[in-house]
Amino acid sequence: MTLSKNRGYWRVNGECFDNKVKAILAAQHQGLGFDDVSYHYNDEWYDQHDWSVEPKETLDELYLKRAQQLREKYKTLILRYSGGADSLNILRTFVDNNIKLDIVTMNEWHAPGTDPWLSIANVEKNLIAKPFVEDLVKKGANFKVIVNDFSPTISVLGSDPGWIFDIDAPRFNCIDITAHRACTTEEFEEWNDPSTAVIVGVDKPKVWVRNGGKIWYFSQNDTLHSMHNRADHMIPEPFYWSADLPELVIKQCHVVKNYWRHHLDKVDITENDKQSIQKKTQVIPLIYPKYYGHLDPHASELPYWDHDDINSQYRNGNHQSPRGYGWDWEFHKSPYFKVWKDGIDLADRIIHRRFKTKDTIWENGLLVCRTKPRWLGK
Repeated sequence: MTLSKNRGYWRVNGECFDNKVKAILAAQHQGLGFDDVSYHYNDEWYDQHDWSVEPKETLDELYLKRAQQLREKYKTLILRYSGGADSLNILRTFVDNNIKLDIVTMNEWHAPGTDPWLSIANVEKNLIAKPFVEDLVKKGANFKVIVNDFSPTISVLGSDPGWIFDIDAPRFNCIDITAHRACTTEEFEEWNDPSTAVIVGVDKPKVWVRNGGKIWYFSQNDTLHSMHNRADHMIPEPFYWSADLPELVIKQCHVVKNYWRHHLDKVDITENDKQSIQKKTQVIPLIYPKYYGHLDPHASELPYWDHDDINSQYRNGNHQSPRGYGWDWEFHKSPYFKVWKDGIDLADRIIHRRFKTKDTIWENGLLVCRTKPRWLGK
């Protein structure tokens, strides 16, 4: 496989894989275990920076720099807007600084013959994203708005359960299979070339702390790997996790660290005496201060109007399980449901227990691989 910017991969005994199932099977064949499968993302570019040093620029300055960087690099900019904190910060950065966005798209999907409102993606679009975008347009924002149904992109599953070897979906769920294909529907055909960037807001900094606050580091997991996949001729551009501006995520990490180092008693301890500072309520008010700074980082829930809170009400299943996304929008009525299920059943049969979180993939998916720690200093 060819290594490229903003494109993660797995490595087993020196060999690189862009598909997690293939990487695991290679490890099995060699008699290796889960710890012998490593995940990598932008190492070549991230390694050039000292993550223990906090960038001098403010977050807003770095968000502005990233927006300008993208505007200068591409002829057409398409923002995938969900209504959540990550994409709202991107949208407002462009609009509030008079930087041209060409298209703002909101994606909807549902199985044939089902109620679109059963999909959590559609709930957040209808209650939050659409009204906000419509209001911006009324106030003079100059971008084209496209609301597209990308349900047909699930057809990539075809009729062969062997899709698990070809489709890069680490959690096996529907959002992994289709989300990065959202802009491949006919509405976007005229912009389908490498001069177009599809901007995505994945994701917030993954900050960890050990030894009672003595060691801080960043490490991202592979469950969001497919969000940055390339599905056509347009270029996926993560706004935050970019090889072109590592200072942005480094700054986010330090902002989170600077606050929570004084409140470690409020952070849950996870496995091996590690503490994870990744809850949305813990980071959103800190990393998006201009638009969410009024929120309380200690709150147990987000405000009722935030899409992440709405998601939690409608989701059915653990987010790392195939059931996390798919079953909650009556996917069983889709003509591709059986081949999707057959593929996961196939993976369940051929992948050894030592690579699974529980006895079956259906319970909680595969074990999560994480990138190497990026030390943030003491």
